[in-house]
Amino acid sequence: MRTIARTIMLAASVCATSAICAPAAAQVMISRAVGGPMGGAEVISAKAADRFAGILGLDAAQVDAFKTLHRSYLSQIDESRSALREVSKKARDAAEDGDFDALIRAMEKASAEQLTRQAELTNTLLQDLRGMLTPEQEMKWSRLERARRRESLPMMAWGPMSVSGAGVDLCVLVEGLKLPGEEFAKVAPVVEEYEVEIDAVIREGQAAAAKDTEEARKSGPGDGVSRVLDEGAMREMVGKSHARSKRAGEVNRRFVERMGATLAEPWRGELRKAWNKAAFRTVYRDPHILTQLKAAQGFEDLEAEQKVALAELLAEYERRLEELNAQWAEALLKQEMEGKATPFELGMDEESEVGKARRARMELDKAMRERMRARLNEAQQARLPKVPSGPRVVTPGGGEMELDLGGVGLPDGAEIEVITVPGR
Repeated sequence: MRTIARTIMLAASVCATSAICAPAAAQVMISRAVGGPMGGAEVISAKAADRFAGILGLDAAQVDAFKTLHRSYLSQIDESRSALREVSKKARDAAEDGDFDALIRAMEKASAEQLTRQAELTNTLLQDLRGMLTPEQEMKWSRLERARRRESLPMMAWGPMSVSGAGVDLCVLVEGLKLPGEEFAKVAPVVEEYEVEIDAVIREGQAAAAKDTEEARKSGPGDGVSRVLDEGAMREMVGKSHARSKRAGEVNRRFVERMGATLAEPWRGELRKAWNKAAFRTVYRDPHILTQLKAAQGFEDLEAEQKVALAELLAEYERRLEELNAQWAEALLKQEMEGKATPFELGMDEESEVGKARRARMELDKAMRERMRARLNEAQQARLPKVPSGPRVVTPGGGEMELDLGGVGLPDGAEIEVITVPGR
């Protein structure tokens, strides 16, 4: 068996919407357009629009009107992005002569203009929504504003020194549980407390990011382009980012415990599972061997002894998986809180506590795969779900995609590295 590991190098800008690496060593050009991710101008998705309608308690007619406005809004957003792509293409073409500074200036300006336009469209949509509210619904607007700001939480989990769980919105997590009425009534007061406390953390982060960006712009070359940061300044920004991420993670961990304490089983366990999957995506994703074990149990041509063996194997694997995942997550969080969990340490240093815990999990997966295949005949082995063709990437929003390896397939039994990266 071989492990396919793919390192993704990202120009992380801590609180920035974009980062462009300058050719000189140890220098990074930082830019953040007004209204970027930490400024609350993210595009309102269809899912977010539905959530806002629920928060405000819109009636059927209001929902229809808002959806019409939202469709028009998304169309205009697409137009602004198309314009940015065209400008970007022209800038890259013009930079073929090696004028890297010109490329940076053009891209920074175009990105700032697009994000400004995006912010204008978003603000207009929200103003139109607010204009259709009844007095009773208007009283709920502050909750919508907090929900809107929480959309920037994934940025707390972005960067070389981020903390697992910092980017999770616990309100969305609880909503996804679909709790029965009596259980939701018990947890609702704690959720409301959480909304207020995490909002203070987010607003503080937004203010700090805006201050850093403005200072960088004032000392930059002009045209909205920020100064080039040297290694010392960059480390300072990374430190500030880690502190914000650490604080958000601490608030989330404290409140998920409090929320769980109000719930009865099985809902308490369901909340814990949802938290683990959201906070530690790489650790708690479903391993491919688990998919194969469950699929094998459904084969119609299994003999009685095969069914018993596979059931016992699955039960043993799930028990060990829970233990090793908990150890992996604990080691990961410890390094992150200490500011030691760089992408290289997490993915490359096999002697770190994180590396050892990760290796123990992979060794379990390997052993279970071999034991499963030993209990199946060749025809049954051939029907097992195939390994994905390339590394998978998980974004802060929970989305997942495979990386194209250029048509190069992997042998059955190969392990696929899952890399958690920032996403929009």
